[in-house]
Amino acid sequence: SLLKSIFPVKSFNKDIVLIIIDDKSVLGVKGLFENDRNVYAKGLKILKELNPKTVGLDMLFTAQTTDSQDTNLVEAVRSFNGNIVIKAFRNDDLTQTPPFAGLVRYSAPSYFKNYIDKAIRSISLVLNSTDGKVNLSFQTKLWANFKDIDLNDISFNDGYLNVKNEKIVKLINSEYMLLNYDKPLRFRRFSFFDLYNKNIPA
Repeated sequence: SLLKSIFPVKSFNKDIVLIIIDDKSVLGVKGLFENDRNVYAKGLKILKELNPKTVGLDMLFTAQTTDSQDTNLVEAVRSFNGNIVIKAFRNDDLTQTPPFAGLVRYSAPSYFKNYIDKAIRSISLVLNSTDGKVNLSFQTKLWANFKDIDLNDISFNDGYLNVKNEKIVKLINSEYMLLNYDKPLRFRRFSFFDLYNKNIPA
């Protein structure tokens, strides 16, 4: 059409799919609003059947609930054989709140902040915590999983994220990568409701 020729719309990125918890999900999936972990466990098991290369779970499961709910969620996460990363809450520049004990090994901190204005934001790729450990961020681990990069091959020095000593991403303050929010990429999006009811195409 004439409109599209004047204002071309970029095609969707076919490699990344966003599953969102929307009003349709909250109203249509019993137990989701109450944070029933069996619901998330079932959603992950259905997602596993679609054979994703890697999964990022942007949910914070801090305190333990019932043994059965926690066990079911942990088993669902383990079924991905390490190809899943769960967001840990970043408290400040040195500490984080991870998920409950059964999910800690799969977690990584995430942290965004404005760089100059809301159009340019900085995203943390690494957290040097109070215990002296270097913690790869949620985004870094997801990227590594997606690119089949061994986490042990990633290092941070000379102001870069390096893979096998090759400079990959230039960092701000030895930690941050910049994102341009004025030119966001477009991704396919589906409701958690549709995932839960197996209405998402493979």
